[in-house]
This record gives sequence, C-alpha cells and structure tokens, in this order.
Amino acid sequence: MKSYLQGSLLYRTVETIAGYYRTSVVKKIAGILFVWYNNSMLHEKFAAYMDRTSGADHSLFYKILRKAGRQMDSLVQAIHSFFAPCIRNSTPYRLWEAFTKEGADKSYRLLIVAISSYAIGYSLVITYRGMWGVRKLAVIAFLITVCAILSLAKDRWKLWLKKSMLYKFYRYILE
Repeated sequence: MKSYLQGSLLYRTVETIAGYYRTSVVKKIAGILFVWYNNSMLHEKFAAYMDRTSGADHSLFYKILRKAGRQMDSLVQAIHSFFAPCIRNSTPYRLWEAFTKEGADKSYRLLIVAISSYAIGYSLVITYRGMWGVRKLAVIAFLITVCAILSLAKDRWKLWLKKSMLYKFYRYILE
C-alpha cells in the first residue's frame, strides 16, 4: 500500500512541500514563537481561564433547565419502559435479532449490510421525493427478503445446495 502512495503525484507533491517546510525559516520562526507563547504570561492566564469552574453551574437558570431536563428524561424513560416489551415481541424486532445472531459470518454480514443499507437509502430517497409506486415497493420488499433469507440461512446454504437437483445434475455431469 505504501508503494502505491509513494508513486502517486499527490503524495510526491505533499512530501516535497513538507520537506521544504522542515528545512525552512518559517518553521524555525514558528517553533520559536510556539516556545515563547508556552512560556508566556498570556498562555498562563488563558490556561487558567479555560480551567476555571464555570459560574453557570450555580445559576438559577441552569438549575431550572437541569430540573426540566431530568423530568423530560424520566418521562422518556417511562415511555421507553412501556413500549420496550411491545417492541421486543414484534416481528421486525425478532427478524432483526435473528439477523444479528445468525449473521455472524463476516462475508455474509457484509453482503447483508450492503443490501439492507441500499434498501434503506432507496426507500428514504423515494419517500423524500414522494415517488412511491408498486414497482419500487416490490424492489424494496425483494431486497429485504433477500437480506432475511441470507441472514437466516447462512450455514444452511451448503446443505440446501447439496440436496438440490441442480447440484446433483452438476455432479452427474462431472462424474
């Protein structure tokens, strides 16, 4: 990989510019200014200002916002705890669990993620443009079905293939 980079025009250009910078007067001056700034009183004051504790933590407005945020968080947590069992028992969630558990093989997982990402992106674009149609819905359904079959049947392909007539015919021709 490094040999490909070193052979490219962009890499050689950047390397040439970096070489000129390493030996330039500008780099020496910038280094001296950086050392001066790090040892200056301005840097010390700026660092002390940035490290100080904020007075906003003790203000009334912050306390009101924090209390409202905590109440909204508890409300969202209650809604989540109500709907979580419903979601866990739903068919799409169970398919997703089967998809993640069965899709442990990396090559299948990559293919499944690629197909499902395309299906999701395609459906988002169609929704955004408002161009839903029967054919587009069929394409998305087909892609989701392919993902489901691939995710649920990762180890069963060899068994299904060996029991198929096409494979038996292929073996018959070769023998």
